[in-house]
Amino acid sequence: MYLGGMEGFENEIDIHSSDTFQRALLNDCLLEIAHSFNLNLQVFIEKENQYIEGRQNKDNIGAWSYFPTVQEIAADIDDLGQIMQQFIKTGNGKLVDKYCIKAISIAVSERTQPSGGIETWILPKVNLTEKQKKQDLFNSTKWGKGADVEVVANFVYALTLLDSEKYKSTIEKAIKYIISEQKEQGYWESRWYYGKLYGTYVCLRLLNEFPTQYGAVKQKIKDFLIGFQNADGSFDENQYKNLSTSFAIFCMNLLEFPELEKMKNSAQQFLIEHQHENGSWKAENFIKPKAHEPYKSKTLTTAYALKALL
Repeated sequence: MYLGGMEGFENEIDIHSSDTFQRALLNDCLLEIAHSFNLNLQVFIEKENQYIEGRQNKDNIGAWSYFPTVQEIAADIDDLGQIMQQFIKTGNGKLVDKYCIKAISIAVSERTQPSGGIETWILPKVNLTEKQKKQDLFNSTKWGKGADVEVVANFVYALTLLDSEKYKSTIEKAIKYIISEQKEQGYWESRWYYGKLYGTYVCLRLLNEFPTQYGAVKQKIKDFLIGFQNADGSFDENQYKNLSTSFAIFCMNLLEFPELEKMKNSAQQFLIEHQHENGSWKAENFIKPKAHEPYKSKTLTTAYALKALL
């Protein structure tokens, strides 16, 4: 992606790429697939954890930013939450203690809003360095500030896995915020992701950590899914049907309503019919790192589709 001098960026290069966040997303799928097929990923995961450790920001906060080669982009709670999940799910909680605690503390204590939402960017409120002041300016003028519901859900899910008792107050307030952001039709709108299903899935995944609660919210999600499936079994619009259908299946797996089983089977059949001869699924618009420049990945679409077929 071009983020160069013409737009006010001052870095050694103008074209930037990153795979940190994407690898953490991919690894989350691979862990579940490996578990289903009793595959040993220990060596692979150790290398992945080492790689992610090496991608940490070299500043007084640490954590990770979407483009680590762009000094104007601060660390964010979406990257942080996804990487925390990888560390925790692979039995490496010590890496959370080593690399994540300061960033968690800043996000929770300094960037939690009265609504319970947690701001996306991890910056202290006071005593900012010159670099952090520029990051804050770019947040205001280029990326946008405030809480993004799907990002909050991903980060707070990680807090729940880490220590639900320690972060109980933060989790409860965040869930109130998340519920308040649910659309009347039952889904959540994402700021950083295409379609209606990714945000809905990550919000439901968090709520599902509390299985005896939020029944009315889950009912609205169920009703939304019932009304949103296409005749061919897919979900959402043409340009990201495979991804949205996969996320819809994840939602149906979490909801466990018997009346969704036929819909789920139809959705899985759609995915099977749209697999390419080489075993992959086509790359589809997924992340919105910059206006009109979507991130898409054949590898991630394929991983999500495989997970949906388990």
